[in-house]
Amino acid sequence: MSNLSKCPIPCAVVVLSLLGAGCANVGLGTKGYDAFSDGNYPEAEGYFTADYKNHPAHPLTQFNLADSYRQRGQNEQANVLYRQAAAGGKDFRPDRFLEPHDSSTTVRDVACRYLAQDQKSDQNCPNVQAEAIPTPPLPDRTAEASPPARPPEYVKTFVVFFDFNKSSLTADARGIVAEAVRMAKLTGPVRIVVTGHTDMVGSNRYNQALSERRAMSIKGEMDRLGLDGVVILTTGKSFSEPLVAADPGVREPQNRRAVIDLTNPPIAGNF
Repeated sequence: MSNLSKCPIPCAVVVLSLLGAGCANVGLGTKGYDAFSDGNYPEAEGYFTADYKNHPAHPLTQFNLADSYRQRGQNEQANVLYRQAAAGGKDFRPDRFLEPHDSSTTVRDVACRYLAQDQKSDQNCPNVQAEAIPTPPLPDRTAEASPPARPPEYVKTFVVFFDFNKSSLTADARGIVAEAVRMAKLTGPVRIVVTGHTDMVGSNRYNQALSERRAMSIKGEMDRLGLDGVVILTTGKSFSEPLVAADPGVREPQNRRAVIDLTNPPIAGNF
Protein backbone atom coordinates (compact mmCIF):
# COMPACT_ATOMS: atom_id res chain seq x y z
CA MET A 1 0.00 0.00 0.00
CA SER A 2 1.73 3.13 -1.17
CA ASN A 3 0.25 5.39 1.53
CA LEU A 4 0.72 3.05 4.49
CA SER A 5 3.56 5.13 5.92
CA LYS A 6 1.18 8.07 6.20
CA CYS A 7 -1.27 6.19 8.44
CA PRO A 8 -0.33 5.88 12.15
CA ILE A 9 -2.42 2.68 12.40
CA PRO A 10 -3.20 -0.10 9.89
CA CYS A 11 -4.89 0.99 6.69
CA ALA A 12 -6.19 -2.51 6.00
CA VAL A 13 -8.77 -2.56 8.81
CA VAL A 14 -11.36 -5.30 8.53
CA VAL A 15 -14.75 -5.55 10.24
CA LEU A 16 -17.02 -8.55 10.63
CA SER A 17 -20.72 -8.18 11.28
CA LEU A 18 -21.67 -11.60 9.87
CA LEU A 19 -19.37 -14.58 10.43
CA GLY A 20 -19.21 -17.74 8.37
CA ALA A 21 -19.30 -19.80 11.58
CA GLY A 22 -22.13 -17.92 13.33
CA CYS A 23 -22.96 -14.51 14.79
CA ALA A 24 -21.42 -14.74 18.25
CA ASN A 25 -19.17 -11.77 17.53
CA VAL A 26 -21.49 -9.56 15.50
CA GLY A 27 -19.91 -6.14 14.90
CA LEU A 28 -16.42 -7.19 16.05
CA GLY A 29 -13.96 -4.51 14.92
CA THR A 30 -16.66 -1.93 14.21
CA LYS A 31 -15.57 0.63 16.82
CA GLY A 32 -11.98 0.61 15.60
CA TYR A 33 -13.10 0.87 11.97
CA ASP A 34 -15.40 3.82 12.74
CA ALA A 35 -12.69 5.62 14.72
CA PHE A 36 -10.26 5.14 11.85
CA SER A 37 -12.80 6.38 9.31
CA ASP A 38 -13.24 9.52 11.45
CA GLY A 39 -9.48 10.11 11.43
CA ASN A 40 -9.12 9.28 15.15
CA TYR A 41 -6.15 6.94 14.73
CA PRO A 42 -4.96 6.56 18.37
CA GLU A 43 -8.49 5.72 19.51
CA ALA A 44 -8.85 3.20 16.69
CA GLU A 45 -5.64 1.45 17.67
CA GLY A 46 -6.86 1.32 21.26
CA TYR A 47 -10.03 -0.45 20.12
CA PHE A 48 -8.03 -2.98 18.08
CA THR A 49 -5.80 -3.72 21.08
CA ALA A 50 -8.84 -4.20 23.33
CA ASP A 51 -10.50 -6.45 20.73
CA TYR A 52 -7.41 -8.68 20.65
CA LYS A 53 -7.19 -8.86 24.44
CA ASN A 54 -10.86 -9.92 24.66
CA HIS A 55 -10.73 -12.30 21.67
CA PRO A 56 -7.06 -13.40 21.24
CA ALA A 57 -8.00 -16.51 19.22
CA HIS A 58 -10.19 -14.66 16.70
CA PRO A 59 -8.58 -14.24 13.24
CA LEU A 60 -10.09 -10.76 12.81
CA THR A 61 -8.52 -9.33 15.99
CA GLN A 62 -5.25 -11.10 15.16
CA PHE A 63 -5.21 -9.46 11.73
CA ASN A 64 -6.00 -5.94 12.95
CA LEU A 65 -3.41 -6.08 15.75
CA ALA A 66 -0.86 -7.50 13.28
CA ASP A 67 -1.44 -4.46 11.10
CA SER A 68 -0.85 -2.22 14.12
CA TYR A 69 2.52 -3.92 14.70
CA ARG A 70 3.32 -3.64 10.98
CA GLN A 71 2.74 0.11 10.96
CA ARG A 72 5.16 0.51 13.90
CA GLY A 73 7.79 -1.47 12.00
CA GLN A 74 7.50 -4.51 14.29
CA ASN A 75 7.31 -7.02 11.45
CA GLU A 76 8.31 -10.11 13.44
CA GLN A 77 5.42 -9.66 15.86
CA ALA A 78 3.10 -8.77 12.99
CA ASN A 79 3.97 -11.93 11.05
CA VAL A 80 3.28 -14.15 14.07
CA LEU A 81 -0.27 -12.76 14.19
CA TYR A 82 -0.69 -12.79 10.38
CA ARG A 83 0.14 -16.51 10.45
CA GLN A 84 -2.48 -17.08 13.15
CA ALA A 85 -5.05 -15.11 11.13
CA ALA A 86 -4.19 -17.13 8.02
CA ALA A 87 -4.58 -20.39 9.94
CA GLY A 88 -8.05 -19.60 11.28
CA GLY A 89 -9.47 -17.01 8.90
CA LYS A 90 -10.58 -19.02 5.86
CA ASP A 91 -14.29 -18.89 6.83
CA PHE A 92 -14.39 -15.24 7.94
CA ARG A 93 -15.42 -12.66 5.34
CA PRO A 94 -15.25 -8.95 6.24
CA ASP A 95 -18.27 -6.84 5.40
CA ARG A 96 -16.15 -3.68 5.59
CA PHE A 97 -12.54 -3.50 4.48
CA LEU A 98 -10.45 -0.45 3.54
CA GLU A 99 -8.93 -2.01 0.44
CA PRO A 100 -10.38 -3.30 -2.87
CA HIS A 101 -12.06 -6.67 -2.28
CA ASP A 102 -15.03 -8.74 -3.33
CA SER A 103 -17.63 -10.88 -1.58
CA SER A 104 -15.31 -13.90 -1.54
CA THR A 105 -12.39 -12.15 0.21
CA THR A 106 -11.59 -13.73 3.60
CA VAL A 107 -9.40 -12.72 6.52
CA ARG A 108 -7.04 -15.52 5.42
CA ASP A 109 -6.75 -13.90 1.97
CA VAL A 110 -5.64 -10.52 3.33
CA ALA A 111 -3.33 -12.07 5.96
CA CYS A 112 -1.64 -14.15 3.25
CA ARG A 113 -1.27 -11.04 1.11
CA TYR A 114 0.76 -9.26 3.80
CA LEU A 115 2.87 -12.34 4.56
CA ALA A 116 3.74 -12.47 0.87
CA GLN A 117 4.64 -8.78 0.83
CA ASP A 118 7.10 -9.45 3.66
CA GLN A 119 8.59 -12.36 1.68
CA LYS A 120 7.07 -14.93 4.05
CA SER A 121 5.58 -18.21 2.81
CA ASP A 122 3.00 -20.06 4.90
CA GLN A 123 1.38 -23.49 4.70
CA ASN A 124 -2.04 -21.85 4.92
CA CYS A 125 -1.31 -19.69 1.87
CA PRO A 126 -0.56 -22.29 -0.84
CA ASN A 127 -1.77 -20.07 -3.69
CA VAL A 128 0.25 -17.01 -2.68
CA GLN A 129 3.89 -16.69 -3.64
CA ALA A 130 6.31 -15.19 -1.12
CA GLU A 131 7.08 -12.08 -3.11
CA ALA A 132 6.21 -8.41 -3.08
CA ILE A 133 2.63 -7.95 -4.32
CA PRO A 134 1.65 -4.45 -5.45
CA THR A 135 -1.33 -3.07 -3.57
CA PRO A 136 -3.63 -0.42 -5.04
CA PRO A 137 -3.03 2.97 -3.37
CA LEU A 138 -5.51 4.26 -0.81
CA PRO A 139 -6.88 7.80 -0.83
CA ASP A 140 -4.43 10.26 0.74
CA ARG A 141 -5.91 11.28 4.09
CA THR A 142 -3.02 13.53 5.09
CA ALA A 143 -4.82 16.62 3.79
CA GLU A 144 -7.72 16.07 6.19
CA ALA A 145 -7.80 17.86 9.52
CA SER A 146 -5.64 16.14 12.10
CA PRO A 147 -7.41 14.97 15.27
CA PRO A 148 -6.35 16.45 18.62
CA ALA A 149 -3.26 14.83 20.06
CA ARG A 150 -4.02 12.04 22.54
CA PRO A 151 -1.83 9.96 24.80
CA PRO A 152 -0.52 6.84 23.02
CA GLU A 153 -2.32 3.55 23.54
CA TYR A 154 -0.12 0.86 25.03
CA VAL A 155 -0.31 -2.88 24.38
CA LYS A 156 -0.60 -4.59 27.74
CA THR A 157 -0.77 -8.30 26.80
CA PHE A 158 1.73 -10.28 24.73
CA VAL A 159 1.46 -13.94 23.67
CA VAL A 160 4.61 -16.01 23.10
CA PHE A 161 4.42 -19.41 21.37
CA PHE A 162 6.69 -22.43 21.88
CA ASP A 163 7.72 -25.50 19.89
CA PHE A 164 6.30 -28.86 20.94
CA ASN A 165 7.59 -30.03 24.34
CA LYS A 166 10.02 -27.08 24.49
CA SER A 167 10.49 -24.23 26.93
CA SER A 168 13.31 -22.50 25.01
CA LEU A 169 12.51 -19.30 23.11
CA THR A 170 12.46 -19.18 19.31
CA ALA A 171 13.69 -16.13 17.39
CA ASP A 172 10.10 -14.93 16.95
CA ALA A 173 9.43 -15.45 20.65
CA ARG A 174 12.48 -13.39 21.62
CA GLY A 175 11.22 -10.58 19.41
CA ILE A 176 7.86 -10.56 21.19
CA VAL A 177 9.51 -10.61 24.63
CA ALA A 178 11.72 -7.71 23.57
CA GLU A 179 8.64 -5.72 22.56
CA ALA A 180 7.00 -6.49 25.92
CA VAL A 181 10.13 -5.23 27.70
CA ARG A 182 10.12 -2.06 25.59
CA MET A 183 6.46 -1.45 26.44
CA ALA A 184 7.06 -2.11 30.15
CA LYS A 185 9.85 0.48 30.16
CA LEU A 186 7.57 3.02 28.45
CA THR A 187 4.73 2.57 30.94
CA GLY A 188 6.96 2.74 34.01
CA PRO A 189 7.46 0.30 36.90
CA VAL A 190 4.83 -2.44 36.76
CA ARG A 191 4.15 -5.81 38.31
CA ILE A 192 4.36 -8.28 35.43
CA VAL A 193 2.68 -11.70 35.45
CA VAL A 194 3.87 -14.40 33.04
CA THR A 195 1.59 -17.44 32.72
CA GLY A 196 2.73 -20.59 30.92
CA HIS A 197 0.40 -23.01 29.11
CA THR A 198 0.71 -26.33 27.23
CA ASP A 199 -1.22 -28.40 24.73
CA MET A 200 -3.14 -31.58 25.63
CA VAL A 201 -0.31 -34.09 25.04
CA GLY A 202 0.93 -35.91 28.16
CA SER A 203 -0.04 -35.92 31.81
CA ASN A 204 -1.20 -32.92 33.81
CA ARG A 205 1.78 -33.31 36.18
CA TYR A 206 4.32 -33.25 33.35
CA ASN A 207 2.61 -30.34 31.59
CA GLN A 208 2.35 -28.35 34.82
CA ALA A 209 6.14 -28.41 35.12
CA LEU A 210 6.54 -27.60 31.41
CA SER A 211 4.19 -24.62 31.66
CA GLU A 212 6.17 -23.29 34.63
CA ARG A 213 9.47 -23.68 32.73
CA ARG A 214 8.03 -21.72 29.81
CA ALA A 215 7.06 -18.87 32.10
CA MET A 216 10.51 -18.91 33.71
CA SER A 217 12.21 -18.80 30.28
CA ILE A 218 10.40 -15.57 29.53
CA LYS A 219 11.22 -14.12 32.95
CA GLY A 220 14.89 -14.92 32.37
CA GLU A 221 14.85 -13.20 28.98
CA MET A 222 13.11 -10.14 30.42
CA ASP A 223 15.72 -9.95 33.18
CA ARG A 224 18.47 -10.23 30.55
CA LEU A 225 16.92 -7.32 28.64
CA GLY A 226 17.01 -5.02 31.65
CA LEU A 227 13.87 -5.61 33.74
CA ASP A 228 15.70 -7.15 36.69
CA GLY A 229 14.44 -4.34 38.95
CA VAL A 230 10.77 -5.06 38.18
CA VAL A 231 8.69 -7.67 39.99
CA ILE A 232 7.99 -10.48 37.49
CA LEU A 233 5.69 -13.20 38.80
CA THR A 234 5.52 -16.55 36.99
CA THR A 235 2.89 -19.26 37.08
CA GLY A 236 1.91 -22.34 35.06
CA LYS A 237 -1.55 -23.55 34.08
CA SER A 238 -0.63 -26.85 32.36
CA PHE A 239 -3.40 -27.48 29.79
CA SER A 240 -6.26 -26.19 31.97
CA GLU A 241 -6.86 -23.00 29.91
CA PRO A 242 -6.44 -23.86 26.21
CA LEU A 243 -6.55 -21.04 23.69
CA VAL A 244 -8.00 -23.44 21.11
CA ALA A 245 -10.25 -26.35 22.10
CA ALA A 246 -8.54 -29.68 21.35
CA ASP A 247 -8.92 -33.33 22.33
CA PRO A 248 -6.43 -35.03 24.66
CA GLY A 249 -3.31 -36.10 22.77
CA VAL A 250 -3.74 -33.50 20.00
CA ARG A 251 -0.77 -31.23 19.29
CA GLU A 252 -2.29 -27.74 19.04
CA PRO A 253 0.44 -25.09 18.41
CA GLN A 254 -1.62 -22.15 19.72
CA ASN A 255 -2.02 -23.82 23.11
CA ARG A 256 1.78 -24.07 23.55
CA ARG A 257 2.16 -20.51 24.77
CA ALA A 258 2.87 -18.10 27.58
CA VAL A 259 1.04 -14.83 28.22
CA ILE A 260 2.89 -11.72 29.41
CA ASP A 261 0.47 -9.44 31.27
CA LEU A 262 1.53 -5.83 31.91
CA THR A 263 -1.88 -4.70 33.17
CA ASN A 264 -1.10 -5.08 36.87
CA PRO A 265 -0.72 -1.83 38.85
CA PRO A 266 2.67 -0.40 39.83
CA ILE A 267 4.03 -1.33 43.25
CA ALA A 268 5.89 0.85 45.71
CA GLY A 269 9.64 0.59 45.91
CA ASN A 270 12.93 1.83 44.54
CA PHE A 271 13.26 0.93 40.85
